[in-house]
Amino acid sequence: MNNNQLNQERINKLLSEIIDSNIDIQESAIYELGELKIESVVPNLVSLLNNEDTNLDVRWLIVESLGKINSPNTVEPLMSCLSNKAENLNVRQAAIKGLSQHISSSKILLSLLQFADNEKQDIFLREKVKYSIANNLKQTIETKNKDLQEIKDWLETLFTKDSVTTEKILVSNTRSYSTKSSNFTNYVNRAKSLNLNNQELVLIIDCEIKDDKSIILFLEVLPQPNKGITILPSGLRVTFLSPSEKVLKEAKAKEADNRIVLPIPLKIKQLQISLAANKPFKIKVSVENDSYTELFPLG
Repeated sequence: MNNNQLNQERINKLLSEIIDSNIDIQESAIYELGELKIESVVPNLVSLLNNEDTNLDVRWLIVESLGKINSPNTVEPLMSCLSNKAENLNVRQAAIKGLSQHISSSKILLSLLQFADNEKQDIFLREKVKYSIANNLKQTIETKNKDLQEIKDWLETLFTKDSVTTEKILVSNTRSYSTKSSNFTNYVNRAKSLNLNNQELVLIIDCEIKDDKSIILFLEVLPQPNKGITILPSGLRVTFLSPSEKVLKEAKAKEADNRIVLPIPLKIKQLQISLAANKPFKIKVSVENDSYTELFPLG
């Protein structure tokens, strides 16, 4: 018998126990189903919740367990408990707790906001909802910022040691440039001075961390700002190559261009695989018969 069969047998046993006449067995089964967070048991819990003969303490525990299951199917029964003025106060508060744990869902957030704005509802519960929304949004933002910072710290380790922050090279350049400061939570960048075919240039590698934790790599080349040069050499190329040197993306400077930017969407997993295999991608900047190649990422 495989693990899936064993797990299903356990779930079936728990589902039979939630209607057991022994309240201790019943409550223990309801609690465990909530801890398992299995969406398929939601209809069974809701059916028991809607049963008029269900004990008040059991109703409260059902709502607590529904709140632990991150499923769109829990929204309606939880909102029904919250909105029902005849419902026990503790049960309604448990519904608030369950709903607010999943306010990343726009459907749940909208439902809670509508309740908080309904003057016909209990003022205590409305304030409780507002507090829960604010508190959980704060926690969500803090978690997101922590995750972004961890990714940013990791990305900082992937550049060659002789590269510097963009600001150090462009500090004398008064014009605005496309890359963002490394002080931004979701940006990491490095720059390097190049001399190709007697042309003083700057290569900027700018990593933008997206909300889905993917990355956009912006490769930018511009004239060295402190040399008084404002135009790139015509025909300059920026090429992004796979570890096997297959051209993945390329951009070419036109006449009178003062910069060139090549965006590369990447997944963190791609960089992790590249590092593990010690097979970095290649960033190539070329002017006529002269070129420079940067390896990325480097562990």
